[in-house]
Amino acid sequence: MRSMDFYDKLSDLNDALYGGAKDFEDFKLIDTYSDSTGVFIALYDIGNNETLFAIKGTDSLLDLVIDGLLWMRKATIQEKAAAKYYETIKDKYTTIIFTGYSLGASVAQLLCKRYGNETICFEPYGTGKAKGNCINFGNFWDIIFMQNPNEMVGDVYLIPMKMPKSGKRDITTHMPQQHGKPSSAKKITKQLETNLEYFKRISEPKFQEFKNTVKPYLKDGIIPTIQQKINGLKPIK
Repeated sequence: MRSMDFYDKLSDLNDALYGGAKDFEDFKLIDTYSDSTGVFIALYDIGNNETLFAIKGTDSLLDLVIDGLLWMRKATIQEKAAAKYYETIKDKYTTIIFTGYSLGASVAQLLCKRYGNETICFEPYGTGKAKGNCINFGNFWDIIFMQNPNEMVGDVYLIPMKMPKSGKRDITTHMPQQHGKPSSAKKITKQLETNLEYFKRISEPKFQEFKNTVKPYLKDGIIPTIQQKINGLKPIK
């Protein structure tokens, strides 16, 4: 495990990629790559002979959220493109770390399966449960992450209201109407109920699956007590 400040910073960098690739704080942009599959990758020098391979998430969430198979099809196509690019640069750098948010995180999981590099994912759709050098962060009110939280590569952690220690940043969540963070257990419960209604409109099987997943979190609007691991992170068991 690295420091929470480092994970905190990666969360912000992944979010910032939606505004275009550029230097991010003390991370220096080295290169970018994109192609017709829609994949977009930014390489950063993050110091200590480490290079960050950051994969941008989807810009068309609602086209993908209905159908997990469609999500995985796009992730698999982009993973092949990302792997092709990785093969051209892997010998140039000492240590390469994969990271991504949303669809980018799913692609990063697939790359981790293929290459075994350290991988740090935010709000991924799980690509299939497997051991691996991968850590996944997600909020339990996120409509993508909570579809299959037990189908992730490596370790999975639930994130509280704000990332521990610094408390300055949050992980952006997938929500039907907006990107935003509830500020209380009551609001979280309300958002989960909203997400349930959303799934009910688009897919009865998906509604039942999501309802079963979040049911423990809806009782009395109280955030669940799950065995804590480190730094206030709460792992899904």
